Amino acid sequence: MWKEKVKFYVITISTSRYEELKKGQEVKDESGDLIVNELKRAGHEIAGKKIIPDNKILILKYIIDAIEMNEVDAIITTGGTGYSPTDYTSETVRKILDREIKGFADVFRFISYQQIGSASFMSDVIAGVISSKPIFCLPGSPRAVEIGVKMILEEIGHLLFILKGSK
Repeated sequence: MWKEKVKFYVITISTSRYEELKKGQEVKDESGDLIVNELKRAGHEIAGKKIIPDNKILILKYIIDAIEMNEVDAIITTGGTGYSPTDYTSETVRKILDREIKGFADVFRFISYQQIGSASFMSDVIAGVISSKPIFCLPGSPRAVEIGVKMILEEIGHLLFILKGSK
């Protein structure tokens, strides 16, 4: 099993929060902050955190930047996994995965279904691996983030052990 603290990079994908940030306004990034707080509470580290707009090119840029950082073990994004006209996260990330972890979405939607019912099928969460680093793309809803982070924390050590060997 992976014995080190996992170093996560967190990306919030939200045009409205990005615009607030650009204007120098106080940004309420409830889901991104929830991810960071839960990871820290579990004893892990945050290698970086960004807020970016719903823009395919910027999604790719910041994910690739995080993948290329030696100090990053795993990436979690929040936002852009639904079906609104500006939700690009899942389709954008899916195209660059080396491998998709299909069971993550299945289990996520199952748990979500138990809590919110049939609306759970409206979430296109994905997880996968790029260059031996796991990436998890969660919805922007804090409730959905709680489900996703709990799942990630339960298996991240095992997944990293499989991908990178023991440390």
